Amino acid sequence: MPKPDWLVRRESEVRRAFRHCMTCEHKGVQCGLTNNLGKGRGRLPMYECSLHPTVRFYEDTYACEDYQAIR
Repeated sequence: MPKPDWLVRRESEVRRAFRHCMTCEHKGVQCGLTNNLGKGRGRLPMYECSLHPTVRFYEDTYACEDYQAIR
């Protein structure tokens, strides 16, 4: 059963309010690709955090407490 429209809208509004790793100053080099995410998105590039080298993320990953916006 699909999610109702109001719930989808609410989730997208809440997601925009959070900070993501892709807009963090510590975004490092590309280190690979994700598996197929579905919904027509295919494989996305993954990046390594320069502050936390064991952390790998892609565009939907929420930022940690060490987030610093790109200047």
